[in-house]
Amino acid sequence: MDEFDSAGDDPLVGIDIPGIAQSLGIEHDDAKRGLIALGGAYAEPGDTIASAADATGLQHEVLTGIVEHLGGETGLEQVSQVLMERGWNSG
Repeated sequence: MDEFDSAGDDPLVGIDIPGIAQSLGIEHDDAKRGLIALGGAYAEPGDTIASAADATGLQHEVLTGIVEHLGGETGLEQVSQVLMERGWNSG
């Protein structure tokens, strides 16, 4: 059971997490962690990629790839807004 199953609400519904993971050669759970960390970091001042890397231990290149897969800053902003609405971007 992952963190979303235990919470009963996956804030990333509708995002192609398997596709992100496969295209970047990372595990499914790492893609989820990266997305949540990026979404939370986007809402905070500072370097989004560096903050997400510090929070997850994922490499900058992987996190940059996730952002690119989302369509850039616009997609990342949308993820951040969804996480905020669902209370998932608090760290």
